[in-house]
Amino acid sequence: MFKKMILVIILTAGMPLFLLFSKEDIRQDPVPKVDALAKKWMKADNLPGMAIGIIKNDRVLFLKGYGYADIETARPVTPKTKFFIASGAKSFTAMTLGLLVNDGKLEWDKPVRDYLPGLNMVDGYATRHMTSRDLLRHSIGLPKEDHVWKQYIGTKKTRRDFMKEFDAIQPATSFRDDMRYQNVGYILAAHLAETLTGQGYEEIVREKIFKPLKMNNSTFSIDELKDKGDFAFPYQRVGEKGLDKIALTNTGIASPANGIYTSAEDLMQWLKFHLGRGKINGEQFIPEKIIMEMHTIQMAYRRYPDSPHWFTLGYGMGWIIDVYAGHYLLQHGGGVPGFTSMMAFMPFDHLGVVVLCNTGQTEVPDYFMRNIVDILLGLDPVIPVKAQR
Repeated sequence: MFKKMILVIILTAGMPLFLLFSKEDIRQDPVPKVDALAKKWMKADNLPGMAIGIIKNDRVLFLKGYGYADIETARPVTPKTKFFIASGAKSFTAMTLGLLVNDGKLEWDKPVRDYLPGLNMVDGYATRHMTSRDLLRHSIGLPKEDHVWKQYIGTKKTRRDFMKEFDAIQPATSFRDDMRYQNVGYILAAHLAETLTGQGYEEIVREKIFKPLKMNNSTFSIDELKDKGDFAFPYQRVGEKGLDKIALTNTGIASPANGIYTSAEDLMQWLKFHLGRGKINGEQFIPEKIIMEMHTIQMAYRRYPDSPHWFTLGYGMGWIIDVYAGHYLLQHGGGVPGFTSMMAFMPFDHLGVVVLCNTGQTEVPDYFMRNIVDILLGLDPVIPVKAQR
């Protein structure tokens, strides 16, 4: 009897609050707020173009382009316009290895050298013990070393050739001592996938990820990008208000780390897949256990948070893991000259956000993503709209 009375009291006390939130959700449509903020960010930071996508409870809530994909011809940005997402590509490489784990061709914690006997590194212990988990969580101890892979762009050399460079790269930290963000581990991860399948990495992603998810506007190829049309040209800032068109980015063998052109529309499919924990149209495409490994902290950030509202816990596999306003948030941005991107999703809130820009040197995709999250959580935006340079 006592337990029943307690339950009645709890339900009765909670009912007005529930009704208040229900009315608030019905009364306040987030779309006008997002649209108004998008226009303010475009003007405040002098952005040439931007695309935004929001998914909530398995439904696309907002999908819109702003500004220009090509200023000279006044060609507008659309939800299908392809942008370069730079390091956002890392989440696709993590999924590529996850699919190999599902196929029984790879184990997360088996040494990479068991699959690639010729692999050598300066650190002999790392050579013997480094796993695919280490590659994806940035615990291999190597520096970013972009100059190593950039010399391969425009050549016929392959990732297999690049692997010969590994025994010359000096460690930046001790193996597994700290999370050190870099690209070379993801290049090695792609080479591992190519060795285990006999297919090129780009071919694997097209066949195993883009195709089943119907990401028809996604590509690694600049030639294919131009053939399909509706892509954003990259722009570089000149002075206070000037914007100069620059060359499209080609990362060559480093595409597993930072080399995908895709659209806000396609990335809605990508986030829907992650929010569904590996389901496509209700069917389990990859076991939940495998995709959850990617969403779980694998390497903690050894850094005191700047704010209790917004801080990073660590790195999963292809995703940075934050706590934002008390909510679990997975995100990954990307930036190169001419492009900046941000993808984020909140698994417990069933919410995903994409912001893409065709200029570099801007924090707008990251900050605006958090504005959008604030709106959808019913919070006042923490970050004010202003030029971020």
